[in-house]
Amino acid sequence: VLTAEQLAPLLEPPEYRRSAAAVNVDESWVLSTLTRLNGRPEVTDGGQIVYVFDDLRTTASSSKGEKPPAIIEEQEVPFSLAEDDQLYLAGGLGLVNLIGAAYLGVQLGGLPAGMAVPGFIGLVKTWYPALLAYAIGFIAAPTVRYLSLDSTNTAIQDRNKNRQDWLNVLRSGEVDGKMAQARKL
Repeated sequence: VLTAEQLAPLLEPPEYRRSAAAVNVDESWVLSTLTRLNGRPEVTDGGQIVYVFDDLRTTASSSKGEKPPAIIEEQEVPFSLAEDDQLYLAGGLGLVNLIGAAYLGVQLGGLPAGMAVPGFIGLVKTWYPALLAYAIGFIAAPTVRYLSLDSTNTAIQDRNKNRQDWLNVLRSGEVDGKMAQARKL
């Protein structure tokens, strides 16, 4: 038997809002967990909503007394698993590639427009747009990843902070009465 406040540090609850009342009324975010874990809500004699998970009672009683983590903390997504020096070398290679493609473009641009260039230089001129696209993509792909990971990791930090806020509410004693009623069931 658990209260929403006990579940909050382990799930993704909405932001905790301290109200004039001693309890948070909207606990609809618990519904998906109730459904997945075959739980059911019950109202205590004191009018508090608690959640019963009958399927988990046997599992909890057979555990070896290991305490669960205080909160489930999401780990931030790393930019890469490569070592820093490998990342610097890859960035340097990309920069050299881009500068080389730009230099090649200037050299090929100096050729007369209608001139047919034979051999290897003609092949390079034909493939130059693909070489330039590769050089730009080699720099652009990690840049886009870095920028998107920044927003992803900010969202992860916000969710972790929200879970910590709910844990602080649980530890502060604000919901002790509700938890006492839950223990009676």
